[in-house]
Parts: sequence; C-alpha cells; structure tokens
Amino acid sequence: ALLYATRIADQARIKGAVFTAAGADFPNKLMRANFSAQQNQELEATNMVTVQPAYASSPFQLRKEFFEVAKLYEVLSQPIKLAFPLYLLHGTNDTTVPVSITDEIAEATLSPQIVRYIIQDGDHRLSRPEDMRILASAVQLLVI
Repeated sequence: ALLYATRIADQARIKGAVFTAAGADFPNKLMRANFSAQQNQELEATNMVTVQPAYASSPFQLRKEFFEVAKLYEVLSQPIKLAFPLYLLHGTNDTTVPVSITDEIAEATLSPQIVRYIIQDGDHRLSRPEDMRILASAVQLLVI
C-alpha cells in the first residue's frame, strides 16, 4: 500500500493515509532475514520454502521468485515522497512486524505530517475495541 501511495499521480487529491502495522519491505527485510538455516537450505535446494505465519492455521509455501520480485518493490531504500499526511498505527505486542519498521517508515517519509500512534499492548491485528477507537480517530482526523 505504501508503494502504491507513492505512485499516485495526483497526490494533492488525497486527504491522507492511515496504515496499521505497516510491513514495508516485509518479504526480505522481515521474512527472509529471519529464516532458520533449515528454511534457507530448503529455499536454495528446492526454490520453495515452507513458512508458518503466526496468524495462519496452517503453513504455506513461497517460491524463491517471490523474494526476488519483492526486491523490485522495496521502498525503504530511498525517500518516500507523499504530498499528504501519513498516520502510522502500531502495537507494542506485534510479533509479526516490529515497531521499529514504523520508525523506519516515518524517518524515510517526506510528508507534510507524519503521526505515529504506538499502541500499548496492541498486537499485529489491532482488533481490540480500544485499537479500533484509535483507528477510527485517525481516520476521522482526515475526513473532517
């Protein structure tokens, strides 16, 4: 979504964007970088790797090509230019995307306004009622 936002031709018409637990450059920066030696061997030997995401009921396989193509769409290696406010929401108990990625996004972004909401005890899904109230408040700030 962040990459898409940078490619919108007429950014002036966008009031703002709200991202929750944004996993910029996720495939290589967060997944592949944390593979076990066994997973790396599997990927090199078979061009496939089995992963078990925290929120999925069963494992699935990813092709090596997925990670190669993902490199073409990474955004954190250069300034992220946005002409609208950016709101980043992230829970401190997120075990899928570390809060540090939100910090990296904020530091790489050139925007008229960047707001970080670090939500105590929030997980990756930010689906508790109190999380939803914060999300709704962020969206309201953009539509008023």
